[in-house]
Amino acid sequence: MKLMRYKLMFILLSIMLTACTSDEDRRRERQAIMTTQLTEQVQQTETQLNSLKKQINSGLVKNAVLLKLYGEAVKRYKPELAELIDALTKDATSNGPIFQSLMLRFKEAQAGMSIAVGSESGLNNTIQEMVLIDEAANPAVYNMILTDPINVLADMSDGKLGRVEAMSKEAMKAADGGEEAYQGSQLVGNPNYGQWQNNSSGQVWMWLGAYSMFSNLHRPVYYNNWSRGRHYSYYHDVGRRQYTSPSQYKQQQTTQSTAKAKFKKQGKTFASPYAKTRTGATSTTVRPKSLASSNKFKSPYSSSNSSSSSARNSNARTSRGTSRGK
Repeated sequence: MKLMRYKLMFILLSIMLTACTSDEDRRRERQAIMTTQLTEQVQQTETQLNSLKKQINSGLVKNAVLLKLYGEAVKRYKPELAELIDALTKDATSNGPIFQSLMLRFKEAQAGMSIAVGSESGLNNTIQEMVLIDEAANPAVYNMILTDPINVLADMSDGKLGRVEAMSKEAMKAADGGEEAYQGSQLVGNPNYGQWQNNSSGQVWMWLGAYSMFSNLHRPVYYNNWSRGRHYSYYHDVGRRQYTSPSQYKQQQTTQSTAKAKFKKQGKTFASPYAKTRTGATSTTVRPKSLASSNKFKSPYSSSNSSSSSARNSNARTSRGTSRGK
């Protein structure tokens, strides 16, 4: 009887060890697949960024050329704003904040690869970030993110220049309940141009140095008012997923949480700036392909039900085509 008991214990232990070994093998296999996937995605993203840079510098990105032309025209109308206009038209080059932000994100993600390969979640997060940068560097999508500074210049021209891929200022005012768009409104909330800061009256938008002249062109923009009544912009309503780094996204979440908590304390209802997509795009607005199924922004650090499914989802998003919306 005793011998039989030992035999049963041995069999059970063997089964447990076999199961453990099998699980470990599967985990290692998944990590190996994801590591290979990450390596391939890094190469693809780097190639895409280099290709985009060449196209920008060669004048092959249509809206980059248009941004320069708009800048030159507005400077003739308003030479006193030349410094601000030059800052806006810098996005027409590969030295502009939009392209440089993509390059910085790529280098940061690449630098963190040695840590990422130690876990499935780390691998998945890095793959997702590389995919988003890859999509943002698609020339057709990048062409569209430039419509925001172009339309800022269009508004600065006092109607002499038309908006691009967006409703007119008058039509958008009517669609958004009659609220007047202020100078630079398309760029407020975009971390490439400024940041939200706390003061005694709440969270106020502070422009980065190169764009600080906007502060003289409109009254202070407070987060609670902006979140409730912001106007359409390509960044916020179409491209935020692709053009926001993980750290920037976390900061946006913190800013929103702070405002929400303050409203709750005051017994008020908080309206998220992303509770709904704003009206303003034309029917030809180009959208990243990964937005075809959902317009909701998800952090590149969001988790999936399983690591293996996350890897498959990331892989499925590596296609770089574009679709047309609205």
